[in-house]
Formats: sequence, structure tokens, C-alpha cells
Amino acid sequence: MKNLIVMIFLVLFSSCSNDDKPTAANLDASVSIYLKDLENKNLINTSNFLSENYRIYHLIDGVSTEVYDTNMDNPRGFFINYETSPICMALTLNHSENEQFPITYVKWNETDTDTLKAQFDRGSENNVDYVVCQKLWLNDELVWDVTTPDGITGREITIVK
Repeated sequence: MKNLIVMIFLVLFSSCSNDDKPTAANLDASVSIYLKDLENKNLINTSNFLSENYRIYHLIDGVSTEVYDTNMDNPRGFFINYETSPICMALTLNHSENEQFPITYVKWNETDTDTLKAQFDRGSENNVDYVVCQKLWLNDELVWDVTTPDGITGREITIVK
């Protein structure tokens, strides 16, 4: 019985750690994209902009790689949000920690591609790692900044084709 108590004591204390490693993560790296024409009409899932043809690429270490991970809920890095009016694309941005300003390419069809560049705040606080988008550029033009009044409420951009 004494050996059993010693064994339980050893197992309990050997599993404890003082490593202060984060136990959770907060990833805020998405954007809602509204795609419209010059007359303000929605283009998502229209004849020239079918979502099944969209391809997302991340530029990492100078190499453009198509996003496709079958283990993810959205293997291609986006989904069409039918709950908004008009519908929009919810896109997960490239948030590679190897890049100062990670680049995401959105290939809408054979002729239309847009470039999104992001700036992230990264760190750890209260045992939680975080990656939070701070700024977003569309084709080298700043289109969203967390410090603007509506930057706090949502990361939404409109692309006009």
C-alpha cells in the first residue's frame, strides 16, 4: 500500500510543469470581402466570378503556394457567407510569422487577381498567444486600419471590378 501511494504521488507531480507555455491562442486573421461592379451590384457567384473557381495563394519565403488543407473546415482558406446581404467571401489571410507583411493573393478567375498585404500584432498575454491583424492593404492601397473608428467593429472591404 505504501508503494502504491508513493507511485501515485510520483505520477501526479511528474506530470506537473512550471513551463508557463501558452494554453490557448487567439488568431484574428480574417477579412470579409464584398465584390461589386461599378453599379454596386454583387459579383460573388455570378457567371464570371463563381466561387468554385476562386483560388487563394500565400506568399511565403518568396514562393506563392495555393491554399488547400483538407484538415481545415475551409480547405481553400475561404467560405462564402450567405448570411450577409449581399453575400460575401470570408477569407483567412496569410499570417505567416516568417513574413513582416504577409501577402495573400485572391485569384477570382483566369484574369482577375487581387493582392492583400497585412500587418499583424503578435505576442503572448495571460498565457494566451495572439495574432491580430492591425492593417490591411489591397493592391498596395491601405484599406483597413484597426485604429480607425470602424476598424474596431469589423474587418470588411469592398473590391470593385
